[in-house]
Amino acid sequence: MTNSKKKGDKFERKIAKILGDWWGVKFNRTPQSGGASWASSNNAVGDILPPAHAGFPLVIECKHREEWTMDNVLLNNREPHTWWTQVIGDSSTVNKAPCLIFTRNRGSIYVALPYIEQVYLDLRDKSFPIMRTDFIIENIRKDKLYYDVLITTIDGLTSLPNSYIISHYGNFKTTEYKIVESEVTKKTTVEEDTIIDDLLNNI
Repeated sequence: MTNSKKKGDKFERKIAKILGDWWGVKFNRTPQSGGASWASSNNAVGDILPPAHAGFPLVIECKHREEWTMDNVLLNNREPHTWWTQVIGDSSTVNKAPCLIFTRNRGSIYVALPYIEQVYLDLRDKSFPIMRTDFIIENIRKDKLYYDVLITTIDGLTSLPNSYIISHYGNFKTTEYKIVESEVTKKTTVEEDTIIDDLLNNI
């Protein structure tokens, strides 16, 4: 097993313990970490899973990597914003909110969640580190999708009561707040509009 894989596995076990202590149930690592191949039948997506009865409204993606800094977070280059693509994809399959938990050696453990103003204000009032930024990802057509996110620490997240997380994220619909279309999409849209116009003219 490579060192990076060992670090990742150890980090997932650590986060499972932290989340389990917070939520009051046992969290486990997803078999083969991510489990996308059986997500549709088991609602098992992400890296960490609570029991089905736990009412946990988040999909957890964990990353313990060295190739990122806070510059990357703020400038939206490289990681961690590309990791957001994965957790967005996973969370959308089970209609839960995405939650990215990430760190590096000797670094703090950070948590990225969809931005909700009240959550931001409550964490700020409790004096936890908190920031608001964009995660910008690209789809297969190279359109840029902008997501409004808040970033805090794992201590900030777990300071919030279970009922608070459920009330704010239980029915939360994660959507991009802006899309910048690529030339491919613009061209495709024009071509589709032309086809529709031609069909209508021939009716």
